[in-house]
Parts: sequence; structure tokens; C-alpha cells
Amino acid sequence: MAIALGFDSSVLSPFARAGRLDVLECRVSGHRCVVTRAVLDEIKRGCVQYPALSDVEALRWVEPVSVDSLDALHAFNRYVRVLGADDRNIGE
Repeated sequence: MAIALGFDSSVLSPFARAGRLDVLECRVSGHRCVVTRAVLDEIKRGCVQYPALSDVEALRWVEPVSVDSLDALHAFNRYVRVLGADDRNIGE
């Protein structure tokens, strides 16, 4: 049974910077792969320092998802209060 896998920049960034997003794709084949817009924005900001990160936006096997339902926003609010967040951790 396929499961949904959610990615943050701590997974996507090293593979992109190494030019090996193909290896990650092979390892997750058969699963639904998602990433939040906030994570994509974080990766985009890193493209200035690491141009290879721009390859993440072109991935066809990773589906950008919005987290804007009332339940998701409530969970996010709880996450921020309990764990804290800054510019680099907002998408997780």
C-alpha cells in the first residue's frame, strides 16, 4: 500500500545540491510525494546561494500542497506555540 510522504527542505535540499534528486525519486517511487508552499518558498530563497536548489521546483513527482483548511491552520497555530518557528521552519 502506497503512503503519502511529505518533504521539507532538510530532505530535498541535500539531494538537489548533490545533483541527485533522481536517487530520491527512485527511493520514493510508488508513493504520493507532497511539499508545502512554505517549504518551496524556503528552497527558492536558498537558490541565490545554491543555484541547484532551483531543480526542486521542476520536480514532477512532488506535488505542491496548500495547508489552509481550518483544521490545518489550527494545528499550525498549536505547532508554533509549542515548538516555535522562524523563517526556516515555517513549512514543516
